[in-house]
Amino acid sequence: MINNISLRAMLCLVAVLICAGLAGCGIENNRLAGDETAVLVATISEWNEFGGDDAEPQELVRVKKGDVIFEKYSYKLVVKSVSSEKIVISSAGGIVEKEKGGGINLNSKAPKTITINKGEEKCFATQSMDGGVNFVFRYEIR
Repeated sequence: MINNISLRAMLCLVAVLICAGLAGCGIENNRLAGDETAVLVATISEWNEFGGDDAEPQELVRVKKGDVIFEKYSYKLVVKSVSSEKIVISSAGGIVEKEKGGGINLNSKAPKTITINKGEEKCFATQSMDGGVNFVFRYEIR
């Protein structure tokens, strides 16, 4: 016969396992299928009041968590997670998404994470007026 303490312990264990299982359903799959390759196509161009450079797109193949995409002028972009659906990049701040007309909002709050969905292209820029960096990112799975 099961005593009261054993029954409570078993019920508690079952509750913990159920909660853990439900919580696990919301965790993003941070892996790619064996034959998939994550590719971040990045065009990173620096500019100042005299003009900009003619940066060509670079294919960053097999990007993975922890890869540094850019680090210069106190700006740092690091891959936070990679899945077959999206790439998430963490930012040290000061980088904002460009508006439709190509400008930036100097008053907007710079996000700490940048998400680029598979097949999507996004344009970002440093939040500055006299010089900075433009970023164009496209995420692909091959």
